[in-house]
Amino acid sequence: MSWLKKVTVEPAMFLQQAGDTLTYVIFQNLFIDKICKVQLKYDDAVCKFYESVNGELTPDQEWLKPIMNQIQEKSSNFLLYNSLVENSLPVLLVLFLGVWSDSTRRRKPCLMLSLLGKLFRSIGLLANAYFIHWDPVVLLFMVSLPHSIGGANGVFHMAAFSYIADSSVPRSRTWRLGVAEACWALGSPVGLFLGAYLFEMGGYLCVFSAAVCFHAISVIYTGFFLPEVPQPKVSVYSIGKYGYGSYGTITDAIPSRIRCFSENAKTDFESGSDEAESLVNPSYYQNGDQNTLVAPPPPYQQLPPPHYYHQQQPQCNNNISMSVDPSGVKDFLVGSLRAIVKKRPNHTRKCLLSLGLIMLLYGIMYHGEVNMKYLFTRNKFQWREQQFSLWTIFESSVVVAGLTLVLPIFSKLLKFSDPLSGAIAAIGRLASRLCIALAPSSSFLYYGSAIDITGVIGPLSGRSLASKCVLRDERGKVFAFLGCIEAIVPLIAVPLYSMIYTNTLSSAPSTIYFVSCILCLIIFLIFSVLFISAKLKIIELSGTDTSSLTERPDGEALFDHTYRRFSLS
Repeated sequence: MSWLKKVTVEPAMFLQQAGDTLTYVIFQNLFIDKICKVQLKYDDAVCKFYESVNGELTPDQEWLKPIMNQIQEKSSNFLLYNSLVENSLPVLLVLFLGVWSDSTRRRKPCLMLSLLGKLFRSIGLLANAYFIHWDPVVLLFMVSLPHSIGGANGVFHMAAFSYIADSSVPRSRTWRLGVAEACWALGSPVGLFLGAYLFEMGGYLCVFSAAVCFHAISVIYTGFFLPEVPQPKVSVYSIGKYGYGSYGTITDAIPSRIRCFSENAKTDFESGSDEAESLVNPSYYQNGDQNTLVAPPPPYQQLPPPHYYHQQQPQCNNNISMSVDPSGVKDFLVGSLRAIVKKRPNHTRKCLLSLGLIMLLYGIMYHGEVNMKYLFTRNKFQWREQQFSLWTIFESSVVVAGLTLVLPIFSKLLKFSDPLSGAIAAIGRLASRLCIALAPSSSFLYYGSAIDITGVIGPLSGRSLASKCVLRDERGKVFAFLGCIEAIVPLIAVPLYSMIYTNTLSSAPSTIYFVSCILCLIIFLIFSVLFISAKLKIIELSGTDTSSLTERPDGEALFDHTYRRFSLS
């Protein structure tokens, strides 16, 4: 079937997320067990009794309160160190690997690095579950550190979304990113349900063995079955004594065009393609396999003779070096930031910075809520693990429904632009968080999650919009910048939401969701400004960096036509 040919990184995303969520709750149980039995040296009966407590302590259980406080304090410290270890290295790795993958035009090595880190993390969990007497500090070295060295989710998402952006045209990119994110989100309910079932059937060893299998299959698929992104064909334009570069600009350097997308096309057009070259009016000469496109010169200069174009063209070196010069490491690290902050035409730099702020706010909201919502439900509605898991599975199912049902309606049927889709998604998430914050009973948590069916489209619209603001060879830098935000945001979000929740625990535990409402309102305003700016042509998301074009030739119509038809995305 034709759709199977379009399947690329999506299976790896599903397997990775399913393997991660398999261990989401069970990992927390593991280190709490180790803290209770190994660090605090309580016997099994006390630790099991602590796990079985449901609701407030009865008078005959008051003796357990000091023990619970000790375990809570140790667990909080462990989570802090775990967050520092897991999120410190990815901040640098996503920057370095983003620029490296752009310069070498390779995405698979980044995917493999992240997946191998997750595989070794699962193996570390399995070993720590087997040797239950090991100190919980060992978890930091055998579980958190390998995950961090692999780049965690930051590197994986940067590489996966760059891969999809490279292998899709602008018209279908939002849809392709949505399908990929749906596959990734589908792994959450599968992993949560399977993890709870396996833990009940076989305990820690059964769950962590399954996680090893999921991650091993994802490594095998990515390493042996996933092709590298299509490599661009490089066409070198001969300048010679006439001094003409691509797009008819006058330059002294020999430019090369990497890949050409037509914004209104359904397929990619490679440089040198007869179909692509026939779309424009400039003179097109063909000599066997040598295709050369040169814009006609201004009227005041003579057109080069036809035999000029039949001369042998300089050969392109398509061999990509996989090595990195150590002296250029600094440039690699700052390359992503330069790609974001450098001057761009049509206010696209402001657009990129705005999208970075949007992803930062989404990240703060997500990581803050993920770490606090279990405590919130336990405090306000006296929920336990089973009730919380059911709600989490329902939330994940809503995310999948939003990506598989709402996204096609927005992008294919209604043909909404990315800023408009993002604004609608922000309003939906604001209403959802307001419903949860004001919930008088636990059933309103399900209502709030259902309202958020459009909310998942917000981050997706931001990523898609960012990929359309830059050249193809800068997409890795942009996704590295977004991945850096994803890696560093837990260091901001977790302490922020924890402080708010602790200070409002007794009076208004729902305050954290009111904070999320404020963040959603800011996101809505930013998307609205981008939508209005795009409609008024203040921002034009052609994806072409015209700063490299020195000056226009005479003949505005010729330049505009050529520029529009061959603007890089």
